[in-house]
Amino acid sequence: MILVTGGTGLVGSHLLYHLVSSGYKVRAIYRESSDVYAVRDVFALYTRAIIPLWRKIEWVKADLNDLPALEHAFVGVNFVYHAAAMVSFHRKDYKSLYRINVKGTANIVNLSIAHGITKLCYVSSTATLSKEADKSIMDENSFWNPDADNNHYAITKYGAEMEVWRGTQEGVPAVIINPGVILSPSMTGRSSSAIVKQYVNGMRFYTEGTTGFVDVRDVVKAMQDLMQSKIENQRFIMVSENVSYKEFTQMLDSELGYETPAKKAGKTIVFGMSALLSFMGFIFGKKLKLTRDTATALFKQNHYSNEAIKNALNFQFTPLKNTVEWICRIDGGY
Repeated sequence: MILVTGGTGLVGSHLLYHLVSSGYKVRAIYRESSDVYAVRDVFALYTRAIIPLWRKIEWVKADLNDLPALEHAFVGVNFVYHAAAMVSFHRKDYKSLYRINVKGTANIVNLSIAHGITKLCYVSSTATLSKEADKSIMDENSFWNPDADNNHYAITKYGAEMEVWRGTQEGVPAVIINPGVILSPSMTGRSSSAIVKQYVNGMRFYTEGTTGFVDVRDVVKAMQDLMQSKIENQRFIMVSENVSYKEFTQMLDSELGYETPAKKAGKTIVFGMSALLSFMGFIFGKKLKLTRDTATALFKQNHYSNEAIKNALNFQFTPLKNTVEWICRIDGGY
């Protein structure tokens, strides 16, 4: 039996499809506020046999900090994919981020130890990697720098990684993946899966930053391949290509047939908009997406190596152009 946490999320929902379509017995936990039926929309990207496959999933309602419910979810489980996490760049969300990302992961690790889990796969982020002065490209040895200007999301994802490594010292073999920006057709506006949808709806601008992108299908394939391999207690960066945001918008323009290029947004505009939105959010009690930490990330020049996963598994990434074409065909309506 395989247990998947975060089954209604971006990575988890795609992972569920690939697991059940391969014939595995799968149990997935979900929070009370989650919509398990939305996972069918993801299944629809791959097949018309949506309902029969979806019904193969054993759904268990459990919060990451609800130990009795989690204990029930672990009964009979051999392998665990821990994809559940909170993603937020709002500084006032730190307590929630810590409770879900760090304490929640600690609970998953502790139960994995108690139940003698065969192997654990944890979905982390490139946010836990730090640039080194003498290296232009980050790799698996670009260790966390506590003195850097780390945002609260990154801090809690690093804390979660430490819990996973603790588990490996207490008898649970594990692998960690560190994806860059994960690209997928939209899931009701969630996370990075809404990028193209927002672009189509008029948010056509770019900043001077550069980052690593990866296809969600590559992420879940690597997770499965690692879990089926003899590889233990290692982490792997999942990035197909490093491109600037300008280059990325040019790919979108080409696929969507836009003749007018996206506009460049400078730091003054972006940070000014961030401050304005933060003030409006304070006044109206709403969380707005362009926080100061988000704005800062948009101007960073981050490059990541994907050589480790390619060498370990002879892994072949989907070209970014193909991923963009897939998403634009679905979210762009052509």
